[in-house]
Amino acid sequence: MAMRLSPVAAQDVSPPPTSQQLKVVQSTGTDATCPGLKIEIRVPDDVVRPQASVLLEIKLTNVAHDTIWVSSTSSDFGSYEFELKDAQGTLVPRTAEWMRALSERSSIVTLNVATPLAAGASLVTDLMLDKMFDLRTPGQYTLRVPAFLPVCGNLGTRVTSNLIHITVDEPLNRSSKPKAGISVVANATRALLPIGWGAPLEIAVRNNTSHSLKWAVDEPPNTAPDEFLTGVEVFNAAGTLCPPPERPDHNWSFSRFRATASTIEIPPGKSADQIILLGDLFDISKPGRYEAKVVLLDPMSNRLIESSLVSFEIEEMTPSRPLPGQPPFLVTLQSGHFGGPDPSNVLICMSNISDHDIRMDNSSSKDFVSVEDLNGSPATLTEAAQMARKLVDLTQQQAGLDQCCSWYTVKPRKALCGGLTVGAIYDLSKTGAYRIRVDRYDEPDASPRQKLGDLPIVRSNWLTIFDNAAGSSER
Repeated sequence: MAMRLSPVAAQDVSPPPTSQQLKVVQSTGTDATCPGLKIEIRVPDDVVRPQASVLLEIKLTNVAHDTIWVSSTSSDFGSYEFELKDAQGTLVPRTAEWMRALSERSSIVTLNVATPLAAGASLVTDLMLDKMFDLRTPGQYTLRVPAFLPVCGNLGTRVTSNLIHITVDEPLNRSSKPKAGISVVANATRALLPIGWGAPLEIAVRNNTSHSLKWAVDEPPNTAPDEFLTGVEVFNAAGTLCPPPERPDHNWSFSRFRATASTIEIPPGKSADQIILLGDLFDISKPGRYEAKVVLLDPMSNRLIESSLVSFEIEEMTPSRPLPGQPPFLVTLQSGHFGGPDPSNVLICMSNISDHDIRMDNSSSKDFVSVEDLNGSPATLTEAAQMARKLVDLTQQQAGLDQCCSWYTVKPRKALCGGLTVGAIYDLSKTGAYRIRVDRYDEPDASPRQKLGDLPIVRSNWLTIFDNAAGSSER
């Protein structure tokens, strides 16, 4: 089975390019002077994404008979060159943001940090090509990716990918009810928020086709998930698209370059969802009513599919006008990349959406985990987990006890994350897919001696995992 490493989510400040339609023709030629490695590139045609986004997949495969040790930077897109040319054969310029990010990269290479790549195994990296190069002009493009990788007994072995042809077309029409392969639903889960807070938005994409689709998503590192790569648009009370914040929060995502992505799989006839936080790429700092919608490209019909508008309000909290209390965090799940390529690895993150520091812990004993198959039948605990399970009613335990666990101060827009291997706790032996959700009690707002069961519950998104489905491309 192919090994997949978590791409490191960098950050981006460039405005999105004009919406475009993408067509790609793949060629089969390769040119690898290192006989042990092969680089293949492609632009997947089954990925749900914002239309302006050009998703590039780079696959590095060990075609030798033995394990090869490759540099830990081999899955980092900064290790690759990109020969992207327009129809006239002219190299396409890099974006200013990527040039700045490259100039800030460390020039020190640690040679003793390497990753074993078994025979036949692969490392896959997904990149947002439009964040790296100016693709706002419609037309024909070609791309080849050479790289100098420290393998095959050489610190600078040249490996070259196949050549692909890309066509970038003019924008397509939008539609909320076409005969399309997907439908999109947005839900503003908090209707009223204080000034300075982020606004959670739940996005669900349903696969209306008879085969699996992928959905390109962001994986922010220890920060709250924002609007990047979601296709979200936010409007103020006048119906005007909100601009970026005048003073971006440098602890969040806006100020950092991002060009990597991940994908989650949407089974036929099922939905996938994610929860993001508004306020990083769109300015919602002023009191008033806001509306948001999500616009994504359906890879089957090549049409833009948009959700209905949803609304929320930002208000100034004063002693004479207090706002209803609400949990200052959200819980999100994403595929985990730790402890080996186990598809049941899940990363659980609790993000501070408020304007002040909060105190949190990531003890797994506080997680209320729901696991079920795609038909809604609950999964059962493994025999070992049943034997180790403590029959304790956590709802009756006192909240916020110092001696229970390790506590951390989480700053606004930062996240406290921890990993969970679902297959080590639940029996996932039935072939196919499962989905998981994690609930957490609002301990940051707990009063002295208050019980967990008396606190509001914060629910995560549902995450679909493919435990033992042969050939699954979940990542």
